[in-house]
Amino acid sequence: MELALLVKDSWKIFMTTDHPNGGPFTSYPRIIAWLMSRKARQAALRRLNLRAQTKSLLPSINREMSFYEIATVTRAGQARALGLAQKGHLGVGADGDIAIYNINPEKTDPSRKFKTVRKAFRSAAFTIKDGRVVVKNGEVLKHVEGRTMWLDVQVSEQHGIRDDLKQNFKEYWTVEYENYAVGEDCLAASLPMTVRARV
Repeated sequence: MELALLVKDSWKIFMTTDHPNGGPFTSYPRIIAWLMSRKARQAALRRLNLRAQTKSLLPSINREMSFYEIATVTRAGQARALGLAQKGHLGVGADGDIAIYNINPEKTDPSRKFKTVRKAFRSAAFTIKDGRVVVKNGEVLKHVEGRTMWLDVQVSEQHGIRDDLKQNFKEYWTVEYENYAVGEDCLAASLPMTVRARV
């Protein structure tokens, strides 16, 4: 939380399913409210152990993120960092994957109305996938087969890493190497991202 608020450029902060570590994505509305409201952070801090409160920098941080910055740290930043030109924006050529929340950013002050923000981000009013409404007010209207993005890493030379990995699987895991990988033939809609790596 402190790091996210201290880094001034929101394009350098990514909120993902793996980070904050140990934070379930169902808690993201609460985290978003904390990022947008110093009052929300203060209320949460008061529930902590006094020693933890004194060790934290949060009471001294005044910054509150805007709706624009939240869109950046939860969507647009990741798309840009991964080089996904068709994701993370609403421009021409975008995939048309959009979540619409029941909140008006022009009329809601997230600093004061942090409970409203938290409630709004708990569930999207509309979820649009590839330009089609697939969920409306929590009701699934249409099942859309998504694409699976994966890295197709092209290396300049094979260095026997695969053989080492296979041996490590045999020695340290109960899962066989052959059972671990997911073949492209198992993907309904494969979207490989080719990366050339030099060793």
